[in-house]
Amino acid sequence: MSAQMIVLDQVKNARDYWEQVSPLRWEPVPVGTPMRFGRDSAVTIGAAPEDRRVSGRAVEVVLDGDRWRITATNRHGVDLYRWGQPPTAMIVGETESVVWPRVALYVRGTESTFRHWIVCDDPGMPITAGSGRTTTDTERGTVPPPLTGKELQAVWAVFEDTLAWPPRNPIRTRTFRDASALLHISEAGVRGRLDGVRGKATALGLPGTGLDDPTYVHTLVRHGFITPDPSDMDKPLRTARYG
Repeated sequence: MSAQMIVLDQVKNARDYWEQVSPLRWEPVPVGTPMRFGRDSAVTIGAAPEDRRVSGRAVEVVLDGDRWRITATNRHGVDLYRWGQPPTAMIVGETESVVWPRVALYVRGTESTFRHWIVCDDPGMPITAGSGRTTTDTERGTVPPPLTGKELQAVWAVFEDTLAWPPRNPIRTRTFRDASALLHISEAGVRGRLDGVRGKATALGLPGTGLDDPTYVHTLVRHGFITPDPSDMDKPLRTARYG
């Protein structure tokens, strides 16, 4: 399936819920053609209703063969989200090259009232560990076996916000108690499964970390042990994307 993108303009309503105001419509991303986003750009974001803290030209995205090239020009900043990774603040005016199948850009505006997202999806693009490498990575050790089904269930039960798509803001970690209720197993059972997951990240070179710290999940995503699937996309976007 070809690369596509969608704009999510959200406004906080009277009940303090985030309400989608832009149409849920995925658009194809042409290869090599810059796509410009902003209040006064070819693809509008933060325009209706108007958020004047979003720049007229806020972001440029180019699908350059096997990578995204992203330039942030929004005066209040842009946060880059790779699926399964912690967000990073982009440097305004600089272009970043990203090899990742799911990329979302949070365009900062009047954050008490509005949320603005640009969500890019290219199922054919690989996850490349180098483009998401962090200072927690060390030299790779013995390649561990894949995660078991039960281990993956525990990861999703505790770190659902880390793997949700589109991204959630803020990102929260579910307690072991709540995860145990969700999985119908004991808290010790949840911890045991996650201990096995963490051990595989450790084998990949990650230093020791707590069981409720998503760093080891980030590591496993970067190395392809946890991969995105259409089924884990939020239902409204999945329906709009895949039917």
